[in-house]
Amino acid sequence: MNWTVENLENPNYVRIITEGVFSIKDQLKMIEDITSRDFWRPGMDVFFDHRKLDFGVTDITLLREASNNHIKNDKKIGGGKSAILMKSLPDFARGRQFELLTESKVSTKMRIFKDEGEAIEWLLK
Repeated sequence: MNWTVENLENPNYVRIITEGVFSIKDQLKMIEDITSRDFWRPGMDVFFDHRKLDFGVTDITLLREASNNHIKNDKKIGGGKSAILMKSLPDFARGRQFELLTESKVSTKMRIFKDEGEAIEWLLK
């Protein structure tokens, strides 16, 4: 799994584009990479574009592990918004499961989308 991180100043949010094959190990590395950047401040708004990411056979067990990675890093991530863009209905369903697993356990306000315009509009509200 690979990712690129871009800190946008106008409008103000961080854009992360992922590609390759999803793995728990890489997801944790990505969290650590993002939150250790010089510009990062807990609570920043983030747009995740996962349309090039292959979730393969990601099941509820892996989604629990992914949500635990987020929960363990909640203080570093903070209470901003995270708009998560998915490419397909099955990936959208996985995203919703992740959202439900973290709901009320993290500070982040998270929503899953299939439409980029809707995701950006929600993020900037």
